[in-house]
Amino acid sequence: MITKKICFGIVGMFILFFAMGESAFSGEVMVTTGSEWKYTDTDTEQTGWYKTDFDDSGWNTGKTPFVSNEGNCGLGKGTVWPVYKTFYLRKLISVSNQQNLRLQIAIDNDFVLYMDGNQIASEKSENCAFRWQYEYTVSATQGNHTIAVKLIDRGAESGFDMQVSTFFTTDNRIYTQTQLDQAVADERKRWDVNGDNRIGLEDIIYMLQVIVGLRP
Repeated sequence: MITKKICFGIVGMFILFFAMGESAFSGEVMVTTGSEWKYTDTDTEQTGWYKTDFDDSGWNTGKTPFVSNEGNCGLGKGTVWPVYKTFYLRKLISVSNQQNLRLQIAIDNDFVLYMDGNQIASEKSENCAFRWQYEYTVSATQGNHTIAVKLIDRGAESGFDMQVSTFFTTDNRIYTQTQLDQAVADERKRWDVNGDNRIGLEDIIYMLQVIVGLRP
């Protein structure tokens, strides 16, 4: 049996979700599918290519995903990365305040990941690339940061994609408490179908009907 407390707790979560949307519970996505990267496919690894002061102005520009063919393991169409080829990628990001970053990678086959010249990870994968196979958390200070990735393919198919995002915390939240309070108040009013300034059974039924598409 569902108690009144549990019932109203569920209603409260629905109200907050509808009021602020998914973006209220996640951080900023800084790099994702379709983002532009600087890259080169030179067979010789250039000295210091992963460091912040490296000059990549002569490199090519391409958008993720990097794939050997369209639809590689579902990654979709992107920049061509031929099999048995090693690619070197660089991406400059800007962080507004000190916080942790989530780095997520899809890869077929291997990669070495750097940030600001420091190696974060090195992985070998025999699996088909999918979003997201690998995830890392790194601390970033305010300012610009350089992400560099070495991609290594060992045949059959190749694929790479990456997402960089911030975590939602009280220090980098995208809504103020006043905005949250107002949004919740507005949503309570929206779902209060009988105008008694309370969320009762009739209001809950109405809310569920909207969610499942029985009401506009």
